[in-house]
Amino acid sequence: MPTRTHPASDSLEALEDDAVAVAKEARSFAKAEAGEAAASLQGAFAQLEDQVSTVVAEARKRARQVSDDLDKRLHERPLTGVGVGIVIGLLLATILGGRTVIYVKERAH
Repeated sequence: MPTRTHPASDSLEALEDDAVAVAKEARSFAKAEAGEAAASLQGAFAQLEDQVSTVVAEARKRARQVSDDLDKRLHERPLTGVGVGIVIGLLLATILGGRTVIYVKERAH
């Protein structure tokens, strides 16, 4: 005689099978979404890298232009460059040097 199962256990097994199927689908969906997100991030990083490279190249070009212009001016007027250097040095010494105080002690007789 065949064994009869309780209808609730059949429903429980079907529910378990459905849960396993849903979990597998969720896992594959998550992997697909993660792959798309990773591809999107890689594209964004590549674009950012290109932008940074462009900005750095422009900054180098501008710095070279400023350096060449400054070199030209210093060759035309060298004493102006010396004077500016002295003023900057004095300002930095004043700002960073602080105040030096010398106390004079009386000699014992």
